Amino acid sequence: MTANDKTEFAKVWATVANLYGKNLSAQLLTLTFEVLKPYSLKQIKSGLSTHIRSTHSGAFFPKPADIIQYISGNAEQKAEHAWSDVVTAIRRTGAWGRPQFKDPLIGKILSRFGDWKQLCHTHQTQLESKKRSFIQHYTFLSENLPESIESKVVDGLINSQLNGQSVQTKHIPLSNGNDHLVQIKQSTSETKH
Repeated sequence: MTANDKTEFAKVWATVANLYGKNLSAQLLTLTFEVLKPYSLKQIKSGLSTHIRSTHSGAFFPKPADIIQYISGNAEQKAEHAWSDVVTAIRRTGAWGRPQFKDPLIGKILSRFGDWKQLCHTHQTQLESKKRSFIQHYTFLSENLPESIESKVVDGLINSQLNGQSVQTKHIPLSNGNDHLVQIKQSTSETKH
């Protein structure tokens, strides 16, 4: 929200306070506005509407944190969604590519897991433990890091080779359509000093 939204926000928040039989002080309204300022008025209205309709929390006057949770979802839901983005990138990009994540926290966490290539080669049965670890890290970091964090670039094999990192040679059998096996050999690049 911007300063131009303050009057409209005050009307909306006062209406909700009236619904719950609460009196608002100017200081409380200003504090609430400042806390919710990173969100649009439309998001706040949507969060308030969801809160009011909730059979659990809707019985009580909302705090700013309640509205933020409705807007953003809780940290574990966000972590599950982020892991889904990782699995999609593994399938689409693979070990050779450089995945692009909208959420900068994903790259930061993946850098703690080792490298992208290893994650892509993780067996499906081991991905479940990686998922649990990822969700724990994501949940903790999303609740304890500042709002803006620097995005971490995750390199695939091609970028590693271009950057001079050593890549192991691997023979990969492929069918060329005539049922003949073709061997592809990955070249190893050495870091030159």
